[in-house]
Amino acid sequence: MSTPTPVPARPRVRVDPRIHRRRAAVLRDEGRRRFRALASAAAVVGLALAAAGATRSPLMDVDYVDLQGAEHTARADLLRATGLDRHPQLIDVKTSEVVRRTEALPWVEAARAEKAWPRTVRIRITERTEAAVAAVKGGGWALLDRTGRVLEVGPDRRADIIGVAGIEVAAKPGRTVGAPARDALAVAAAVPRHLHDRVRDVTLAPGGELELRLAPSGIVRFGPAEQVAAKVQALETMLAKVDLRRLAVLDIRAPSAPVLTRR
Repeated sequence: MSTPTPVPARPRVRVDPRIHRRRAAVLRDEGRRRFRALASAAAVVGLALAAAGATRSPLMDVDYVDLQGAEHTARADLLRATGLDRHPQLIDVKTSEVVRRTEALPWVEAARAEKAWPRTVRIRITERTEAAVAAVKGGGWALLDRTGRVLEVGPDRRADIIGVAGIEVAAKPGRTVGAPARDALAVAAAVPRHLHDRVRDVTLAPGGELELRLAPSGIVRFGPAEQVAAKVQALETMLAKVDLRRLAVLDIRAPSAPVLTRR
């Protein structure tokens, strides 16, 4: 049985103390750099989390709605339609959606919306102009703009607004009446307000022509909805300058040569 040969011990290498101190200093510097890098990263993450938390704070809820231009549009209806009555986080509010929902309200023709940090939404609206009234199917009267948009519905006819006869509105506020009434609405919108006590109704006559019923009596043959401005000017001139007692028919289909027929 053989005896293992002993391995000679490696001679101990003496390290210069200066090299040892230098190596330790390098390791310390490397540790400090890593610590600073980790601290900087932690600070950035902390700031990001703090910023995100701040935008989700109750202090960033929508608590103020600056509404301008609303004469007929109720503030409560607008807040409910846009969801701003629920005080959402301002960061979650989409102004394009606020505009879309605002413009769906009956009286609103156009809207703009913007955020004002930290807690406000500003809304500017332009409202529609009433042009005529029409009977509602089942009772009541609808107020319409010139495009046929139903602005509101009430039990009584407004005496200061021209009527559109021959149609019945089945739509609720915010809806639009059918195309056959559009020409009559365009003419009603063109008649000046100071004549609304004389012009009571615009009627779509057989053949697609329009007639106007006057108060206390008389019919105006308007013809198609063409040369509307010239015809309305002829009507205004005749009502202002001509004795219309016992008027039967005023024909302004040729606006430069109106014809008056008495009873």
